[in-house]
Amino acid sequence: SITLSWNAIANTTRYNIYRSTSPNSGFTYIGYAQPYNTICSDPNLTPNTTYYYYVVAVRNGQPEVKSNTASAKTLEDVKLNLSATANGYKSISLSWNYVANTSRYNIYRSTSPNSGFSHIGYATTNSVTYTDTKVNPSTTYYYYVVATRNNNDPEIKSNTASATTAKKCTHKALTLKAKTG
Repeated sequence: SITLSWNAIANTTRYNIYRSTSPNSGFTYIGYAQPYNTICSDPNLTPNTTYYYYVVAVRNGQPEVKSNTASAKTLEDVKLNLSATANGYKSISLSWNYVANTSRYNIYRSTSPNSGFSHIGYATTNSVTYTDTKVNPSTTYYYYVVATRNNNDPEIKSNTASATTAKKCTHKALTLKAKTG
């Protein structure tokens, strides 16, 4: 979605909103906002597309006032699809999808699914995997990855994935005794 906002115009009865994918033509009416509302959201747009807008203030018996044309680009529909796999009790391997225009992937971890995440490392753009070796046995860890982008593109946050390390086995020492007799 794209959110639009504008300044209020006195004596306005409504604001008509127009949209196009071309900066100079093809504008169509997409809806209106009440006179007390100077912000609206345009949902369900195509990912990775630039949209152009203008607003017309419809006034009581006075000439209409047309805004400048403003544009915004919707985000890419990119999913990192993070997965986590425990490697016994010693480590957890993470993997995700490659994202173009990324400068690095930051990795975050917590032992709670909804809070307490802290940055534990990063992977370069040449890698879409990370192995967390600073884990404890018999513990569930939750992770997410953030793709930091180039060219002022917005960061992309992955889903949260989890894995539980195995229980560390301990063995009693086997002691052999021999006795003469």
